Amino acid sequence: MKKICFVLVVIAVLLSSLPSYANSGNEPSNWARLEVEFAIEKGLVPEWLQSNYQDPITRKEFSELFVTAIMSNVNRNFEYPVPAEDDWDFASLNIENFLSKVKVINQFKDTNSEYVTAAYAMGIINGISKDMFNPDGLITREQAAIMFVNYFQTMTYDNLDGEDINKHLDDLNDSSSWAKNAVERAYRSGLMQGISKPEKLNGEIVKKGVFDTKGNLTREQAIIVIYRTIETKSGLQQREILLRGYLPISMDALMSGFEIEGDDIRMLRSGFDSEYSNIKEAIRYKKDHILNFAKDRNSEELTVLYLTTYVAKINHTIEDIEDILSGETVIVDYGAFEVEFNTKGYLAEFRKKTSEFLITSNYRHQLYYQLNGELVRVSGVRVD
Repeated sequence: MKKICFVLVVIAVLLSSLPSYANSGNEPSNWARLEVEFAIEKGLVPEWLQSNYQDPITRKEFSELFVTAIMSNVNRNFEYPVPAEDDWDFASLNIENFLSKVKVINQFKDTNSEYVTAAYAMGIINGISKDMFNPDGLITREQAAIMFVNYFQTMTYDNLDGEDINKHLDDLNDSSSWAKNAVERAYRSGLMQGISKPEKLNGEIVKKGVFDTKGNLTREQAIIVIYRTIETKSGLQQREILLRGYLPISMDALMSGFEIEGDDIRMLRSGFDSEYSNIKEAIRYKKDHILNFAKDRNSEELTVLYLTTYVAKINHTIEDIEDILSGETVIVDYGAFEVEFNTKGYLAEFRKKTSEFLITSNYRHQLYYQLNGELVRVSGVRVD
């Protein structure tokens, strides 16, 4: 009898370690099961999306999935000096505390979803118009490509001299005009794959693959696409969260608070300070050239000095730093966007100037934007 009880206990323990689905009678398709289980184990999938896996996913649901996955990824990967979290208002990201620090000025009229608001703040979505989102609309694969590129454009490398994607995909030209560039970027950078791969013989493509641009994503397909992008693609283990798809924000910076209006991002002057912030740690251990100016400054005043897109070139001079820290209005133009320090009571205002996607070269490790058909490096120049 004791042996039977022991076996039953062991079985119960083993079963409890397996992923549980919100609806045990509605499980993923056999081909999707393993990756869906991995995604759930990683905390990428909200509980309310762990059912009806074969149903098409809506725009609101996709926003919920995307935002949950991003926050989970950041929580598992950011690094900070251990004492720093004692100065933060919270030590990990969730939807409530993120929105307590990031205020979106222009809200959609057809949804009050916090996840949609957060997705807009992060730059994942833009809506079907200035104030409408269509939350119950279904997501097509080309729309998903736009959302992926919107958010990951500064973090994924693009082979600028890569092969024409038309040689790889049979249906690229079936893309909507407003989505074709994003489909190319998503495919070329590995953010998304087609539903079938090109077939090759002796190194030559003999049959093109299919992206299925107009096909709707099901819940399980969406989960797998996001899981593969975030968990298996090199370079996407995030330590920061992006605002409007171009400005990476650390937990230190987030404590100050931000306002978002369109693509404009304003960093609030809250007085936040931490002796163990990343910027102060860098100054202490790397003997940064702003050491002499940093002694009597709080961490948010120092953090904002180097707040810019990934791999953009910062060209602050000692005079620039002195002027910014003294409270003088300073404008730095990066081409794709500009930063105005000490304006309207804010620490800084970031204003995006181009609607084109930003491009990170995989062989130059530099960030570019398009100007009159030419690629121009994102590099800061003081213009005030």
